[in-house]
Amino acid sequence: IVEENPLANLKTLYGTGHLRLNPETNKQELVGGVSFTIKDGIVYDAKKLLAEVTEMVASEKARLGLPGPTVPNPGTVQE
Repeated sequence: IVEENPLANLKTLYGTGHLRLNPETNKQELVGGVSFTIKDGIVYDAKKLLAEVTEMVASEKARLGLPGPTVPNPGTVQE
């Protein structure tokens, strides 16, 4: 389930959303992003799933001694 029209811009289907230039303010704003995913009639919070996967990848990289991401994905919460 998304808030933006994916036919107008497929990038709004990115899990983290998409940075778009607002012509009125001439600044980038985060739009789109999948809010909920429905599979087999079960509703999942897509933002929560994305956060869980991000944590899994970060912990596995730390376990293997690999460097973490240098640039965070737009729309993800960095603590």
